Amino acid sequence: MSKAYEIFSKFYDKYIMDTAPEMHKDYLKLIKLMQEKFNMEIGSMLDISCGTGILMKLLIEKGYSNVEGIDNSSEMLEQALSKGLKVANADMRNFDLGKRYDLIISFDSFGHVLHDEDMSNILINIAAHLNDGGIFICDGGTRAKANRMIGQTFNYGSDAYSFRWENSGQGSRVNVALNILEKTTGEKFTEEFQLQGHDIEDIVMAAKGSDLRLIYATMEPLVKKNGSFIICFQKS
Repeated sequence: MSKAYEIFSKFYDKYIMDTAPEMHKDYLKLIKLMQEKFNMEIGSMLDISCGTGILMKLLIEKGYSNVEGIDNSSEMLEQALSKGLKVANADMRNFDLGKRYDLIISFDSFGHVLHDEDMSNILINIAAHLNDGGIFICDGGTRAKANRMIGQTFNYGSDAYSFRWENSGQGSRVNVALNILEKTTGEKFTEEFQLQGHDIEDIVMAAKGSDLRLIYATMEPLVKKNGSFIICFQKS
């Protein structure tokens, strides 16, 4: 990760608190809803792309045990480790933790998956880390939502930092420029990356080479609005 993302990790929790304070509580509600719907016994859980561990910490506080996480940002993981969480630096395309879980979750992360082959590999890998009958829950933004993001900008400021998020691109591929100002030093940092929109059908097609069976899919705004999906798979 670039220096910009390292800086972002330092105020990411405050950014979420200021801009989306209910989001992780809504993810917790979603997990509980799916647990009740499919009568899940959750003795172990893995959060893929766990970031700074906001959701992991909330899950543990609400009584879930054996909660682990992975992320490929060492800077984000430093923040998670400071919360006392069990996390590992790993890429969701090829991680191997040598264990299986009752539930795997991955929220707000599939936008970073740009290629169909990578999506297929991710789902095969997730299936390999699920117990038989285990559940995988994910969400993401549709291709239409990604297209609507193009041309949008977003500004955020705190006492120590400010940033400007700028979207450009074409179709369902979004080019992001993240510009951060560290106010105490006056230093500026920039990171550029891409996001890709996916439809439910894209995820289902990518899962065909895995042991995952679709059991639930919705466009209902259970966590996010305006073009986000939620999908549940079960390991057959």
